[in-house]
Amino acid sequence: MYHTEANKIYKELLNQLPTFKGGTSFNIGNIKIEVQGKDGLGGLIEEWLGVWAKKN
Repeated sequence: MYHTEANKIYKELLNQLPTFKGGTSFNIGNIKIEVQGKDGLGGLIEEWLGVWAKKN
């Protein structure tokens, strides 16, 4: 069984998930690419989730 606070956060995240839009881009100089891969983004997502949880 998960902690009650973890369940609360999970349910709130699921409620808001359909409204989320975004992506990842990488710029150096005048070259910009849209990142398609998901590997290497786990840490960024984890950090974002921590900030999101504090605000919600």
